[in-house]
Amino acid sequence: QRATFNVVDLREHLPLGQRIETFALDQWQDGQWLEFAKGTSIGNRRLIRLVKPITADQVRLRITQAAACPAISEFGLYAEPRGKAERVGLAGMVLDCGGKRSAPPLWPTAKHCVAPLERLWK
Repeated sequence: QRATFNVVDLREHLPLGQRIETFALDQWQDGQWLEFAKGTSIGNRRLIRLVKPITADQVRLRITQAAACPAISEFGLYAEPRGKAERVGLAGMVLDCGGKRSAPPLWPTAKHCVAPLERLWK
């Protein structure tokens, strides 16, 4: 299901410490992943406001550097029209921890996840 969004909301589970040092966000377009945002640290909350809305059916969070296994407690996509945020669902969200297949303790069971997140670990 395609969805349009212009805000990405990320949160780490801080009782385990701030672990993520750098990250990138990708969208699936024309048969390949295209990076649309990147940043350093997430911490308690990181809101990434996009200059232009993106419409996609899959979004990927890539952890490119971390001090320990990431513990993501929230990964949300929002459409923010006229200054009022609206939650949108996106079934294709995935977490890519540098090819490592390990499960952060609270991900994907966070209360505020927009849609179920695909597990990359077994």
